Parts: sequence; structure tokens; C-alpha cells
Amino acid sequence: MTTIDDETWNKFRRHCLSQQQLNPESTIPETIRKLRFLEKQGLDLQNYTKDQIYTHFAQRLENGGTYNALNHYVKALNRWNKFIEKQIQFNLYKTDKKPMKVPTTVEINKMLQQCKGKKRYNKRNKMIVILLAKTGMRNKELCSLKLTDIDWQRREITIKNSKHNKTRIFLLKTNYFSAAPILL
Repeated sequence: MTTIDDETWNKFRRHCLSQQQLNPESTIPETIRKLRFLEKQGLDLQNYTKDQIYTHFAQRLENGGTYNALNHYVKALNRWNKFIEKQIQFNLYKTDKKPMKVPTTVEINKMLQQCKGKKRYNKRNKMIVILLAKTGMRNKELCSLKLTDIDWQRREITIKNSKHNKTRIFLLKTNYFSAAPILL
């Protein structure tokens, strides 16, 4: 069995970034982590068969693994196969999708109650709760939001979703705080 050297991992990282357009901060490192784990389990990433992979997956399932967890490895292997130009494509396992939990109005009001006070961090936290509730923004979108994403003249906020490479625009109105705008 040959282990992958650092130079090959770097080439793979650049391939994932430039040709597969994966997120360099989360998806690429996670993909490499999954592949290195498979390598530690005895899989030769340079020379394997589909049957070897499915045997490994069956063992994982027998030991309590889930289809959802295996799908991460399936995606990592498919990305690796594109890189080494191997003509094997693994299908994702079917999983039950859990419905997204959306906080109720009562839960949102309880969160806002925790933000009472005149201190800056209370106002900031209140604005965070309102932004998340009104826009449906993801946590990562909120954390990457910049002041330049708010156009005060046009009264809109631009939300960039790096996961799906999409941009959404929300209109602002000024009736919630006396001086600070909020979302419709």
C-alpha cells in the first residue's frame, strides 16, 4: 500500500479549489481528513476497487455506522476520483432528511427578552436575533456579514451564501429601533 505524500495532498487541495470549486476553509480540509482516515484504515487511495470500498462501508455499517456518515466518505472519494481521473463514481446512500427546526415566535421573543438592556452587546445580540429570524440567514452567513454588505442609501442588505454561491438581497425599514434599521 502506498500512502499519499504531502505534495500530492497539496495538488489535490489546489485541484479541489480551482476545478471542483470547493470551500477552502471547510469542505477541502474535511475531504482530506476523510480520505486520510480511509488511508489509515488500510485503503490504498492510488489503487482500489469499488468492491473494496463497499466492503469497507459494509463493515462500518455493521459496526453502527450510518448512511448519513458514509455519505461524507462517498463525496470525498468521488472528489478524489476526479482528481486522479479514476472512472469510478459512488452513489450517495438514501437518508431520511430531518426537517429544519425553525424557532417559533414565542421562542424568538424569549431570545429577544434575553437581550434587554442598554449596553452595546445587548443591542448587538438583539440585532443578531432579528437578522436571523427575519432573513433565514445561516450562522456562517451572519458571521461573514460586513458593514459594506449594508447599503444604507438603497436601504438593503446583501447576504452572500458561500455554500451555494448565491446572493440574496433584503430590504431594510426603520421602525423597530428609533435610529437603527431592521429588516422587513
